Amino acid sequence: SEGGLARETHKFKLVRVPVDRKLFESSLFIEYRLMLGYVDSKAVTDATMLDLFLLAQADYFVGGFGSHFSRLAFELSVGLKGRVPPYASVDYPWCFHFLERRPIGSWPEQYC
Repeated sequence: SEGGLARETHKFKLVRVPVDRKLFESSLFIEYRLMLGYVDSKAVTDATMLDLFLLAQADYFVGGFGSHFSRLAFELSVGLKGRVPPYASVDYPWCFHFLERRPIGSWPEQYC
C-alpha cells in the first residue's frame, strides 16, 4: 500500500537536486547533441558531475555495469569509502575486464 511505502522510506535520506532533466530527453545521444550545439556544454557537465558525486556518496549502489558512467560512479564510491559498498547490478556482473570474454571467478568465460 502507499502508506506502507511511506512508512518504509522514512529510514532513508532522499536527495532531490533541482536540475532540469529535459536537457537529456532526446533520441540522439548527448554526445551528438553537444557536438551540434543543441545543448549547453556547461549545463550538461554540471548535471553530470553532480550526478556522479551523488551516486558515489550513496550508501547503496544500484546501477548497470554496462554503463561506463555507472562503473565510474561505483569505482569512485569504493575509493571514497575505502570499501566496496552493497550493490546490485541490473545488467552485467562487476569485473575488471569490461566487455572482454574471460572467466569470472569460478564461473565460465563470459562478457561482463
